[in-house]
Amino acid sequence: MKNSIFILSYDRDSVSDMTKFHEGITTNPLVKNWSHYINSSYLLVANTQKASALAKSLKDALGDVPYFVMEVN
Repeated sequence: MKNSIFILSYDRDSVSDMTKFHEGITTNPLVKNWSHYINSSYLLVANTQKASALAKSLKDALGDVPYFVMEVN
């Protein structure tokens, strides 16, 4: 499967445990690489071509935190 790049943007003020949140995102099986240079966003290289598949796989890590996932071209 081809990798794609996505941006995950979220409401940082809604995250109660940033360490657990970060670990949940960066250790996700679909996430092959990541960058977190902006406090409320991640760039994710993921082993999927669908933002909806990535968002679904990140559901446990994201919990009730407001977010969006969008492919970057």
